[in-house]
Amino acid sequence: MLSTVRALADGEEPFLAALERRDGLDASAYADALERQRLVPWVEPAVLSPQGRARLPAALVAAVESGSDARRRRFAEVVAEMLEVEDAFARAGLACRHLKGVSFGRRFYGDPRRRHQRDVDVLVRGTSRDAALAALEGIGYAREPGVITEGVVRWGLRRGYAAVDLHWNLRRRARRRVDAEDLFADPVRFEVEGRALQTVSDDATLVFLLLSLCGDLRRGACGIRHLLDLHLVLRGLAPAFDAEAFFARRERQRLLMPCVNVLAVFLALWRAAQEFPALAESLLRRRQLVRIRSADEALALLTANGDSDAGRRWFRRAYPYDAFDDWARSLTIDLGFTLSRWLPSRRFRLADAEPSGLRAP
Repeated sequence: MLSTVRALADGEEPFLAALERRDGLDASAYADALERQRLVPWVEPAVLSPQGRARLPAALVAAVESGSDARRRRFAEVVAEMLEVEDAFARAGLACRHLKGVSFGRRFYGDPRRRHQRDVDVLVRGTSRDAALAALEGIGYAREPGVITEGVVRWGLRRGYAAVDLHWNLRRRARRRVDAEDLFADPVRFEVEGRALQTVSDDATLVFLLLSLCGDLRRGACGIRHLLDLHLVLRGLAPAFDAEAFFARRERQRLLMPCVNVLAVFLALWRAAQEFPALAESLLRRRQLVRIRSADEALALLTANGDSDAGRRWFRRAYPYDAFDDWARSLTIDLGFTLSRWLPSRRFRLADAEPSGLRAP
């Protein structure tokens, strides 16, 4: 699944060829896996193309084709819901930034219909939270049950099948380190149905995504679709993306550890070091911060079921609450792991770095 989904980022022919190389491919099982990973919209144009219909198993083509109309209808509904939220906030005089979803599809997927769309993610200022909730309730949305406590930075609302995730800051560990107003600086415009909307800056987009993936890996909720998001975002930001400058900004915010570690998992699994050599070089310079050593460990982390002990351990090491917590833990609970990292066998490596000439210092 990793290799075929990755191949499609390079075009239809690499994807079809990758599937044809899989001897004994179980087309029904592969289609089921695509559905579980919410990747059917990503592969649909290639599978239903004339070449795909001619070269791929009929069961795979039929499975992808069967839900095509429903996906088109749901995409249209999500767009309408997003524009309705935008209008509700405009009437209330509230600034907002649209996250992930359609903005990712428009900016990085080439066609927003190729990214799975389920709900609307939107960011408002913390001071606007209550007004934003009221504006959404004014158009028929109801809040999820529960109480919004001091540490909460996101709340869900529903209206039938429609859903909105309202965000007003980064999660607790990050919000202590980032000025919330920075999230509204340098907005990026994108268009949907002839409407100009705004999302967060490119820098904030990547930080949001990396921190989200860090939490997903902790609780066993990270999928191949999330790695695809990261790949296409990095590809979309290149060639202007400066990895060294990005890491320097994260170090000042004390967010370097989680960003480095998620990127290490991504590069190890996605075999993308040759596509992003500057990023790979910058990561290898910081490999003493990486809490995995190989693609095998990254794959075990990705495929862990639910809230696993391995995911929680990795998260605590990759995303310390603060510098003192990191230091104290490394000399107590993690002492064995800390000492073992000096061994050559524990050092992080990128399997695909050697052909391109990349070397760890």
